[in-house]
Amino acid sequence: MATKSKIFLSVLITCCVIFSACFSFCAKAAEPTGISYIIYESDTKQALEKQNTEAAADCSLLARLMTCLIVYESPAVSVTDYVMPSEDSVSSSGRYSLYASNQYMVDHLLKSVILCNADNAARVLAEKINPNKEYFVSLMNQKAIEIGMKNTYFTNADGAFDELQRTSVYDMSL
Repeated sequence: MATKSKIFLSVLITCCVIFSACFSFCAKAAEPTGISYIIYESDTKQALEKQNTEAAADCSLLARLMTCLIVYESPAVSVTDYVMPSEDSVSSSGRYSLYASNQYMVDHLLKSVILCNADNAARVLAEKINPNKEYFVSLMNQKAIEIGMKNTYFTNADGAFDELQRTSVYDMSL
């Protein structure tokens, strides 16, 4: 009886080792190569791990955050200011509805962009700085260069898809 138990245990261990080896081989073979990431150590700002950091990445959220940064740093705008959206920038879809007849505090609009990813609020904030969209986008691109973003180019303040708009994981980590 002890011999049968030893044989069964040996077969079981062998199967586990083979399964484990096959699983780890398959897991490595199936690992996607298109993933981009960078992991920083917060105190030293040193990259601990990174992969494909210069590869193109979606910059819709980064465009909205850059819009917030431009507005927040602008001496012409205070977070306690009120803004009345233009017809072009309002939207009742999504998580954050805006209406042209209402006034909104800049602080609330900034929070809605950051917390709710509200593209319409980003458009309103950009218009508060300058109603000329091209001028505001030029401010965004100047700020990107100032920060050190070498692979980033913005074409709009709200992050709407545009083939010309681009960034990289490295630039987003700055």
